[in-house]
Amino acid sequence: MAESQSLKTEKQRKNFITLNKVKKNSVYVKRKGYSGKNEEKTIRHLSLSANIIGALCFVLFIFCIVIFFAEVFVPMVSGESSGKVNTSLVITDPEEEEVTIESLMGVIAYDNETGIPIYNDSFNLHLINKSNPVDENYTVETEEVAGVLVDKRISTALRVMLAAARADNIEIKLVSGYLTYEQQAERFEIKKKELIENKESTLVMAQFKTGRAVGIPLKCDEGSGMCVTVEFEGEDFTETDVYKWLNNNAADYGFVFRFPKGKTDLTGRAYDPTVLRFVGKENAYRMRQLSFCLEEFVRYKNQTK
Repeated sequence: MAESQSLKTEKQRKNFITLNKVKKNSVYVKRKGYSGKNEEKTIRHLSLSANIIGALCFVLFIFCIVIFFAEVFVPMVSGESSGKVNTSLVITDPEEEEVTIESLMGVIAYDNETGIPIYNDSFNLHLINKSNPVDENYTVETEEVAGVLVDKRISTALRVMLAAARADNIEIKLVSGYLTYEQQAERFEIKKKELIENKESTLVMAQFKTGRAVGIPLKCDEGSGMCVTVEFEGEDFTETDVYKWLNNNAADYGFVFRFPKGKTDLTGRAYDPTVLRFVGKENAYRMRQLSFCLEEFVRYKNQTK
């Protein structure tokens, strides 16, 4: 009987200990936050964050679609592009998407004051002389301005200059522009024959003087299409209103005097104030400032590269 009572007491003691452990663990779980409610709350927060991120990504995607439509599709339909001048004629090239007339002609910009096309110096300072001849097949794409042919790329500058002079009551007439090889050769022979017939020179000296006066075929800058000769009949062109206007204003339109005084040894040509040459506005200003002829300026530019 005593033993049975002892076993019963021992069993109660073990149940008491187990019950206390369960209570302690329950308190521990509650204190540490493992009740299950916080876990559900955390899952809800994560789900909400995922929804917000997804919504933001969708908005960004729609925004990108709108930008693409505005920048690509609309210009294709309307023929306009932000910040660029639309040209009426566009040529498709196999290697490039668009080749505009301006790019084909080498236009890099337009002058803000005159609207004249601006070209790079590979065109502006293209030089033909005794040291830089061309062959008989050399040709120029020309356009007629004021009755003479010039390189198409300088036609706008020439027209604007002549119009500006006219606005100042100065009428500039041109007698010569681009000369083909045949025209150069014909001019050379006429001048040489004139010197010989007038007994001013021997054949050898006539050749030399003719070269100085009108240039040697394929070695004269009139073959570039970038020179024009102003009409003049009289004793001294520099005393005329036309010369004075050109001296003060030609550089504004990119023109300089091609064969200035005191530069014959450099140009290979006698002084002739009636011949103008296009070199671009910036170059024209600089040449005038330095008192350089074209040969000097080209050398100067090469040395300062």
